[in-house]
Amino acid sequence: MGGGAYSRFGQSLAKTSDLALVAISHLHPDHVSDLPAFLWLSHQVRNEPLPIVGPSGNSVAGPAANDIAPDFPTFLARLFDEKNGAFQVLGGTLGGKGNGVRLNASVVDAKKAEPTTVFEGQGLKVSAMHFGAVDDPGCGSLSGAAYLSERLPCSAMMKGASRSKYRVAASER
Repeated sequence: MGGGAYSRFGQSLAKTSDLALVAISHLHPDHVSDLPAFLWLSHQVRNEPLPIVGPSGNSVAGPAANDIAPDFPTFLARLFDEKNGAFQVLGGTLGGKGNGVRLNASVVDAKKAEPTTVFEGQGLKVSAMHFGAVDDPGCGSLSGAAYLSERLPCSAMMKGASRSKYRVAASER
């Protein structure tokens, strides 16, 4: 969901109703900046909640005591809370008033080395695990999640569903 993802998604002729999951690796702007644009009119083409997964937060203790990156639900609230978010008009994403498809948000432990299943459905299984730290001179070391998707055998898919219909939108460079 980084810069240009919204435009490229539109060029691909895909729809938000095609997505099984949106997976965010870490919360740097180059990986999440197009999320508000992507969600702006998403409720017009998708009725069911959109699963979205993002990393656990990273905090720095000590005198500076700042959050390098908040946990994913806090990040979403800071963007889309209908009363205090940067994009209050997208309050519908969090179940409030406003535009945007309802998000079904979950968190992956970005420091856990073993793979964890974060989504299974629609003929798709997605696992996440720690990929190491992203060193940023302005922010310090930020842990992130790497995602692996695999198609399940046809017998595990929803009856009548098309394999090619489901996609994972991952925040990759």
